[in-house]
Amino acid sequence: MSTHDNEATFQAGIRVERRSDGALVYHVGTTVLLYDDGGRWFAQSLEIDHFADGSSEEEVKANFANSFKRTVQEHLHAYESLVELVNPAPSRFFLDFLRLQAGDNRSVPALRPANEQAEEKPAPAPKVWHAQTLAA
Repeated sequence: MSTHDNEATFQAGIRVERRSDGALVYHVGTTVLLYDDGGRWFAQSLEIDHFADGSSEEEVKANFANSFKRTVQEHLHAYESLVELVNPAPSRFFLDFLRLQAGDNRSVPALRPANEQAEEKPAPAPKVWHAQTLAA
């Protein structure tokens, strides 16, 4: 899985390549927002509604990379295509992304449910991460 950090641009898509043996290889990319919510990290893909969590930025990226690759592979196995995979995230995440594109780096509301929040203080602005995976 390759990645690019902190570019507030969409870098998503699905590209299909046919190998010399006739097998298809799928290159799948997505824009991911990384949230640090007081020591709990969350990764949310924009173009594909996929989510992961972890206790650090490195862990959430690794968790996302692993689960994203498995999700792509499972979709290929179950549906023999990736059409069902393309399902955008909820609009709240697109609004966070658009704020970042506009240069607004203010904090955002916490992602945890209200009953899990120790205090009502906002989390730092999310980071943008571009993730890609291959599946055959």
